[in-house]
Amino acid sequence: MNLFLYLTIILLWGTTWIAMKNQVGVVPYDVSIIYRFATAAFILFFILLLKNARFRFSLKQHLSMATLGILLFCTNFAFFYRAAAYITSGLLAIIFSTSVIMIMLNNALFFKKKTTTRMLAGGTLGIMGLCLIFWPELENFSFNDATCIGILYGLVGTYCFSLANQLSTYCTKLSIPLLSSTFFGMLYGATFLTILCLVRGLEFTFDPSLPYVLSLLHLAIPGSVIGFLTYLTLIKRIGPERAVYATLFFPLVALTISTFYESFEWVWEDFAGFTLILIGNFLVMVKATTLAFIKRKLSFQGTTTSMTNTPAQ
Repeated sequence: MNLFLYLTIILLWGTTWIAMKNQVGVVPYDVSIIYRFATAAFILFFILLLKNARFRFSLKQHLSMATLGILLFCTNFAFFYRAAAYITSGLLAIIFSTSVIMIMLNNALFFKKKTTTRMLAGGTLGIMGLCLIFWPELENFSFNDATCIGILYGLVGTYCFSLANQLSTYCTKLSIPLLSSTFFGMLYGATFLTILCLVRGLEFTFDPSLPYVLSLLHLAIPGSVIGFLTYLTLIKRIGPERAVYATLFFPLVALTISTFYESFEWVWEDFAGFTLILIGNFLVMVKATTLAFIKRKLSFQGTTTSMTNTPAQ
């Protein structure tokens, strides 16, 4: 079940990178984010009605869901859209992958949880893999004011995402059903961003073109309703420390799609990077007992081979 959820979220969110391209243009990106999560919240509202779910929660529970919504469905995306205006998508993907390390740091700072060498090695290999894949973009990298602004926006957005991962675990401890926390989170996130847009005097325009509408629906339904429910379920089952490693695969799905639709050509750096990401995820997702068993098997086979090859005295 965990593997199914893991693969589902990789495929769902890996396709949102293409859809987001069609969201930038006529409509201000903050307004597009509001449309996305308001639509998703509207759909979840009717699902909750059909399930006869409860809508009444304590003040503490609502504050937790509001914080989750602001971090995961508001500031996370608002900062990332701004970062995309200054830096390349490849560099943005690498910055987003640092959420793996950020969650480890959050665990150490706020929850006093130790990070295993295996998880740290897996995260490092994954980030190295993404650096290899996007090496052509990194080769042309140079520090300037615009790049620094973009990196700062990207890091803030990523840290918001990492905090939201762990806050979702706290919402579970408060006995908030996953469907309810996702609905209220999206509602609070969209409301908070709406207030900010009104204060800034942004115009709530809409692009009726087919690419914009279809990409909006894709981002709202598979990307948000199904995607976030799947991801938050994964966090609930295996914890934010392991669930976040799925983010390392999102750019790979986007590149695969680009191979068919944009004639993207794979080179040796891409294959090497993909291999490093696979190894990193294997280290994190496979249980320590399984790794110990594999190590024992390899040691046993090595000993057997050595004994077989030893000449008779």
